Amino acid sequence: MILSWLTHSVELDLAKGVIHAKTTYLVWEDFKVQFSQKNAPAIYQLQKSLASLLQGNMSVSSYYTKLKGLWDELDSYRTIPNCDQFKAHIEEREDQMTQFLMGLNDAYNTIRSNILMMSPLPNVRQAHLLFKKKHSDR
Repeated sequence: MILSWLTHSVELDLAKGVIHAKTTYLVWEDFKVQFSQKNAPAIYQLQKSLASLLQGNMSVSSYYTKLKGLWDELDSYRTIPNCDQFKAHIEEREDQMTQFLMGLNDAYNTIRSNILMMSPLPNVRQAHLLFKKKHSDR
């Protein structure tokens, strides 16, 4: 049943490549190999864009949306973390919070300091909402 679902839920070209697979595991592994290819130039460019992104003239919401789009695109090149990699995944999320706060304009120093003093730190989405609540969106 799952084999049928997999082959009917993908584009015809992909289905043709796995239609004769004996197990769902083989289909999954085939898709994994096809779609988990690293793309070093794209990853490099995304990291570079993230490193240089500052709020500037954008509103906090626009800045956050731009960052989130870059983070999501970068995530599309990464594999889903397993149990052994989960700690690194959590640390990466904390790095996103730092990146978000560092790129904000100096007008947000007070709110930024208040967030950095929270224990535990909120996630980046929660911090974005705090900025929207506590300060008019510039």
